[in-house]
Amino acid sequence: MAKPQPITVPSDDCLVNIGGEKYAVHEGETVTLIPGMTVGAINAANALMQIGPKLAAAEGEPDQVQQQTALADDAMQALCVALAPRLVAWTWTDVAGRPVPPLDGTTAPLMALEAEELLWLLGAAKGETASPRKNG
Repeated sequence: MAKPQPITVPSDDCLVNIGGEKYAVHEGETVTLIPGMTVGAINAANALMQIGPKLAAAEGEPDQVQQQTALADDAMQALCVALAPRLVAWTWTDVAGRPVPPLDGTTAPLMALEAEELLWLLGAAKGETASPRKNG
């Protein structure tokens, strides 16, 4: 069997919360990726689902901010590590309209994204976006 072929997914439904308002920051833009879920992506998704109770447990602690930041950072970094090799190309721009750095198989371009963008990419890899898919 051949390796799976990349698919191109419109990013119109990737919403980012900025100042309490939702914006379709990648309307008209696309991501090309290799679909599927690695064990790392599954583990990162599970860690993100379990983070709520851990964040709540840190409430009121003297180092609450540090604990909560560390929990979120670890989960997001794990997600970046899992997604980076599956992302082939994108036409994304940042909130100011500047091109986002090109994908290079590393986590570096992903580290500049908002959390909602990373979660959208996870959904795209799983085949769970509202946008219709195109062949790459």
